[in-house]
Amino acid sequence: MKTSLFSCFVLLLGFTHSNAQFSESFTDSNLNANPAWQGDTSHFRINQQLQLQLQAPVGSSRSILATTSRAMHLASWEWWMQLDFNPSSANYADVYLCSNRPALDSALEGYFVRIGNTTDEVSLYRQTGNTRTEIIDGIDGLLDKNTNRLRIRVERDANGWWQLKTDTTGTGMHFRLEGSTWDGQHSQSHWFGLRLLFSATRANHFVFDDFVVTGSAVPDTVAPRLTAVLLQPPQAISLVFNKVLGIPERERLSAYELIGQGRPFRAQVEGDSAVKLEWLLPFAHPSWLEMDVTLFDSAGNNLDTTFRLLHHRYRAGQIKINELLADPSPVAALPETEFIELVNSDSFDVSLAGWTWSDPQTQAHLPGVILAPGEHLLLVPRHAAIAWSRFGKVAELHPWPALNNERDELWLLGPDGTACDSLFYEHTWLGTPARMQGGYSLERRSLESNCMNTNNWGGSNDPSGGTPGRANSLAGNFIQPSPPELLLARLEPGDTLNLQFSQAVGGGLLRIGSETLHLPQGRIRTNWRLPLPPNLHASDSLQLFFEEIHDCASQAVSATSWTFIRPKNGSKPRPVFSEIYFKPADAGTPYVELYNASETSLPLNQLWLAQLNGHGSVSQSQPLGHVGDWWMPGTYLVFCRDTAALQRDFGPIPAYNRRELSASLGILTSGGRLALQYANGESFEITTYHDSLHHPLLNQTKGRALEKVTGHWNSTWSSSPGTTRGSPGRVNNRFIAYQQKMLLSMNKQIIRPNDLEPLLLSISTDEPITIELSLWTADGRELGVLISQTLLEGTAIFAFDGFWQKQPLPTGSYVVKLKYFNLEGESGVELNQLVVNHLSP
Repeated sequence: MKTSLFSCFVLLLGFTHSNAQFSESFTDSNLNANPAWQGDTSHFRINQQLQLQLQAPVGSSRSILATTSRAMHLASWEWWMQLDFNPSSANYADVYLCSNRPALDSALEGYFVRIGNTTDEVSLYRQTGNTRTEIIDGIDGLLDKNTNRLRIRVERDANGWWQLKTDTTGTGMHFRLEGSTWDGQHSQSHWFGLRLLFSATRANHFVFDDFVVTGSAVPDTVAPRLTAVLLQPPQAISLVFNKVLGIPERERLSAYELIGQGRPFRAQVEGDSAVKLEWLLPFAHPSWLEMDVTLFDSAGNNLDTTFRLLHHRYRAGQIKINELLADPSPVAALPETEFIELVNSDSFDVSLAGWTWSDPQTQAHLPGVILAPGEHLLLVPRHAAIAWSRFGKVAELHPWPALNNERDELWLLGPDGTACDSLFYEHTWLGTPARMQGGYSLERRSLESNCMNTNNWGGSNDPSGGTPGRANSLAGNFIQPSPPELLLARLEPGDTLNLQFSQAVGGGLLRIGSETLHLPQGRIRTNWRLPLPPNLHASDSLQLFFEEIHDCASQAVSATSWTFIRPKNGSKPRPVFSEIYFKPADAGTPYVELYNASETSLPLNQLWLAQLNGHGSVSQSQPLGHVGDWWMPGTYLVFCRDTAALQRDFGPIPAYNRRELSASLGILTSGGRLALQYANGESFEITTYHDSLHHPLLNQTKGRALEKVTGHWNSTWSSSPGTTRGSPGRVNNRFIAYQQKMLLSMNKQIIRPNDLEPLLLSISTDEPITIELSLWTADGRELGVLISQTLLEGTAIFAFDGFWQKQPLPTGSYVVKLKYFNLEGESGVELNQLVVNHLSP
């Protein structure tokens, strides 16, 4: 659109494209100069009306165009544009007013106007990294029409006050204020540009013209300052500044003076804002180092400062975690925020400059606080320091690594990045239900002990809920743990050796044949996962020997060796329930039959059978074997209290396949839940049994076992057929009596509810069956039934649109479960995964 008014304006303004401002009306039909654009220039053309028009190639869905601009101070941005469609979540434009990078589809710092999206609005956004935040929310429905022709103007004053205006006539004569706000998070710009998202049918329907950008770069009046001082023994110090400083200035040796040792002999620049200084002689140890620094930035702003640095060699355990409050509500008598207490257990002052606090999600740098011997420091979230100041020395951390109420993994990392102290806590350590409700801290009993469990930690006994800034209420009550035991040793995929101990151990040697693996000193844990040495990868049988592996109380592992057989072909141990006999005939004995579906022998002493109560907790459990008792692959084992009674009811059973346990199995005649567990209590197979699982036509279920189809371990339980009523210790009576004769398939795995294209589920069978289709979350929670019990023969196709109870399902993974049984009562289960995605493809 080339109006005479605009042409006059350009003539008066002239073309300027300095670092701060420019105008572009595309009258020269040139994107390579005056100004020069970069990015996806081949995706654009200058049309016959001398306007910039998108003409993206087939297969593309977004296009970027950028040119230099530093306008931010007393700045304005104005342009004309036309969208020949009604915008949507897949078709909209982002006009970047300012950005620190030309790659506008990547992580950056800047501001942009979004034209379109789902609410048909024009809004202003701030971008930090990959996070885009709306700061002016435009009027909804403004662009709800098939053709949108408009002018947009954005203004920013010297103080960071923004205004967003639109003119839907496109003339520039009827601007309306969409909103205003203050935002000063970003103050520098280097680029202006376009980021266009579109579908195939909109690839040439974006048109732009008459860009006018005015303003200048924000004046630099901020003096440089030190953000980090890192001592690098024996004779170097690294300085990190808050802004970019010129190389010659950072290399100027006269800018640095170490009291008593003079200037450094070398200054080595690091990145844009750091320098490493080196002296000829090592620093005295221990000592305080005092240093003067005088530097200037490119704008003439001056840094003139003096700092003191303690030279005391770091060692693990100098600073220890002493107390924490993970669940501050309901309040006992402490402030209602989380806190972490550190204490200096060293005999020297310790500076925390360069130290880090970390959990699995967040890391935060500690301030350069100096702690005297025995002094406490409370770490608290941002804006909480005032509430905790009456308890002693306090420091705020940001970002705050939030403490999980039930359990968390915490690390205190020294200046070299290694763990100075760590804690993997659980809320059960608090000890009583009242404390576990909240308001009470976890306290350390002994600073001398490295035990990180209930032997050395517990809930505070102080009536206020904790003892921040003073001696712990549990101090000195250390409980000596029992010696550690190896509970489990197994190989996992990728030839990773998994060792699980009864309590945390470390610091010793593990010998496997001629190879030696080291467990690092200063690091203890209950579960060690170690890579197997390459020359042992082909071994089928491995023997482990432990040397000097200790727990936190310096107690050695009780067992000194362990032997196990490698799973074949990378298979996982897979013992499964095969048969349950829970309502025996008169004078009979209940039994449980298991099948080793693995490709390897399994150590029975590592497997436990557990009875679960209604809450899923273990009511009783017992091991299934003893050390050296191996379970061969592809074999059945039946476990009972009386093998003589078992054979009296079901006939002879080979000695290898029957095992008599010294204690009751805990099988309930009314039904219940059984779990197979590793020795550490981890359940890997859980089954539920009850009378209603028997065939509905049976008049008497007493004296008859529940079986699964041999070879189909994911099948449901049903009555053992025939007159034998069970098959303990041998192939089940339901020996592949029903081959799978159906197939659940889907035409696609990903469904986007907004696309109005349902997912099609196809079920095929060559005999009459009854089916039920249900929907589950990926973590095993049933949402409900999609298709209730229906008789089917042949092929049926069902449509699923991604909605549940008239609401779209959240983005994520789900499982479709198909249960089926034929007229003879034989059953099966199939699972298929689908993904609901509300994001753009």
